[in-house]
Amino acid sequence: MFEDYLFDSNYFYQEALKSEEDVLKKRFFRVSIFCLTSAIEAFVNYIGSSIEIAESIDKNEIAFLNDKTIEIKPSSGSTSERTKYYSIEDKIKFTIKRFNVEIDISSDSNWSHFLRIKKLRDDLIHSREVNDETDIDEYKSTIKNGINSGIYLINEVSTKIFGKHLRRSLLDLKIE
Repeated sequence: MFEDYLFDSNYFYQEALKSEEDVLKKRFFRVSIFCLTSAIEAFVNYIGSSIEIAESIDKNEIAFLNDKTIEIKPSSGSTSERTKYYSIEDKIKFTIKRFNVEIDISSDSNWSHFLRIKKLRDDLIHSREVNDETDIDEYKSTIKNGINSGIYLINEVSTKIFGKHLRRSLLDLKIE
């Protein structure tokens, strides 16, 4: 699904640019943001699912990537899984560090752009405002950088974990 969401994000971004009305521009930009952040989250979930099947890392690490935690019950000598949601940011950081992806989250501009798009998404989802006060130029710049950084991050992680780049059609979604 993450691939579809990347296509959707780019599509709605392009539709916003074509639109003549500010209300429509903002509507399309918001949808683009939601699709982009959903693409990144779906990709991380795909990693968790794939690694769980392959059993290639520790059970606790697999649980973390799949929003679970393993509890030990000393009285019965058993373990059980329970749902525990972790932030997408933490799961990506963990993935980058655990699989030695060559992204320095302390200085990579792509990481900063990802954090910015995530913040804008969070601000929209948890808004206390009646109207959307975000400037159209801010939307345009943040989404452009967000799409490019999302594709970059997904591609780098994919290359390291799965040994292959994203398909050309996805890489071509980057915006000049």
